[in-house]
Amino acid sequence: MKKLIFLSVLFLIYSCKGQNSKNFNDCDIAITNDIKEFEELYSNIDTTTIYNNVILSFNKVNSGVLLYQINHNNKFGNFLIIDNQEQKCRIIKKGLDKNVNLSEKDKLFFKSNIPSIKNINYYQTCKNDDNNSVTLFIIKNEGIIVARYFSKANQFLKSKDIGDENYQNVMNLLKVAYKRSFD
Repeated sequence: MKKLIFLSVLFLIYSCKGQNSKNFNDCDIAITNDIKEFEELYSNIDTTTIYNNVILSFNKVNSGVLLYQINHNNKFGNFLIIDNQEQKCRIIKKGLDKNVNLSEKDKLFFKSNIPSIKNINYYQTCKNDDNNSVTLFIIKNEGIIVARYFSKANQFLKSKDIGDENYQNVMNLLKVAYKRSFD
């Protein structure tokens, strides 16, 4: 009987080791100031009219953020635009375009953090990228895009500290924008 239990435990351990698991900390962040190179990463991620219209709409924002996310099983992406000057939030999805009120705390957060962002672009790659989702985050200040973040995985919620204060500030803005995208 003890042999049977021992063999069962041994088999269980062996079969668990054979399972594939994702290590969310197995990601690298590439930093670039080359805007043209960075734009090539996301220039063709979505060719729908909705995407093009949202990008045109965001071009009119003087200070704010754009969050774009799409999963492999969706034809259309989800967008969030926060206009820092007008202090309003807009969520756009296929068949939905609604304004959402920002809390006073969020208004103050974006107003105080966007001006501190330095002009750097971040591209996150993970060893276990499943290419099933895309996240694009763009920050504008005084009419100029000051930072971009792009990833082919939805790993930003578990991003690691890379010792770059600007990156941490971008991630903090992204996380708040992401939370607002569910309003």
